[in-house]
Amino acid sequence: MTMAEEHKDKQQSQKKVSQTYHSSAHSQSLLDGLVALRNSASLFDVTLIVEGKSIEAHRILLAASCDYFRGMFAGGLREMQEKEIFLHDITYMAMCKILDFIYTSEMELNLNNVQDVLVAACQLQLLPLDGMKPLCKYKNALKEQPQFTEHLDSMLERYDPRHNRWTRIQSLQQPHADHCVCVVGEYLYAIGGRDYHQELNVVERYDPRLNSWEYVAPLEKEVYAHAGAVHAGKIYIACGRSGRSYLKELHCYDPEANQWEMKASAPVERAWHGMAAVQGQLYLLGGSNNANGYRQDVMQVSCYSPERDQWSTVSEMPFGHGEPGVAVLDDRIYILGGRSHDRYTRTDYVHIYNVTEHCWEQAPDIECANSGMSCCVLTLPRQVVEDWGGQTPRKRSERACRRAYMLPEVVGLSDFEEFSSSED
Repeated sequence: MTMAEEHKDKQQSQKKVSQTYHSSAHSQSLLDGLVALRNSASLFDVTLIVEGKSIEAHRILLAASCDYFRGMFAGGLREMQEKEIFLHDITYMAMCKILDFIYTSEMELNLNNVQDVLVAACQLQLLPLDGMKPLCKYKNALKEQPQFTEHLDSMLERYDPRHNRWTRIQSLQQPHADHCVCVVGEYLYAIGGRDYHQELNVVERYDPRLNSWEYVAPLEKEVYAHAGAVHAGKIYIACGRSGRSYLKELHCYDPEANQWEMKASAPVERAWHGMAAVQGQLYLLGGSNNANGYRQDVMQVSCYSPERDQWSTVSEMPFGHGEPGVAVLDDRIYILGGRSHDRYTRTDYVHIYNVTEHCWEQAPDIECANSGMSCCVLTLPRQVVEDWGGQTPRKRSERACRRAYMLPEVVGLSDFEEFSSSED
């Protein structure tokens, strides 16, 4: 036997006798050690400021547990060096519950805090919500309690600007969140989303004449945080998320055939974005993804040609808009507010994309920073605009004239300017 053969035989013999040691107690021991460090206030290296109150924590543990903090502390941003981190749109109570879960894998929930904890978990990207078994099981149990039903309700209301009045209409057949809504002909479509227990592929259609919902052909797979638009009587939905994956898929629904068809994928993955149809083209704007390992704004604007089934890119957005409001008026796309993940803040900025000139324009800010809003455009008789809200006709008309495009017999008003009443 040669020396090489002896060496190979020796290696094989060593492999046969080697074993991998696994400790079933290690995970619990690690958690116990983290709790001990927390209880003794040892090695804290970051302070979270929530609703003006301080919460000390360990930076590395936050980054290991939440995509939000991983992007903040490991993404080359200034927060890597800062000792105090200000968190917005999260309650102090919810943040304490989230930290309890991070350190102990447990959290105490009740009717008064479960909604705030869900919101905080979504914003911090703690875990996929369907993977948070203690939270979801408790939430499902609460569904059976009448006092909690209102939080999970699929109630819908219709707004009549002529009389400044909301009217309740038939509820969806199941709750949808992070879904998209499109109008084709006389029907309203609610597409996909999730109910914070599971992701959905269902599509519901509303008939206002019958005040009823019915299921139509479902999507091929579950998707949420996507966006939709209508072109030539067909619904297009693009991107979004499935599980923890960001998508760039484009699907087209033909209401007459009641079927979905896959189209060319978009250039980049994104979710919580906007979509608009203008001059025969579809535009994807805003949103976020985790292409670099942490959540970040998507600045690229993608343009799709339904005729050629091809994508192109146009002028980048001047500012990040995640969960924005989007509306189309004439040849301009309005993108309002939202959340910038690069800057960790909500925004009150309004930017306008001029499709004809292929450029961005600045518009007046909305009254307060807001995200997750929905927008639309209404064309109303001048008298309705003047009388709306009980203000004097002159003041109302002057304000409308300053903010809207004037036509001979009507005033075009976008919902975000005159009729917005949405809150997070």
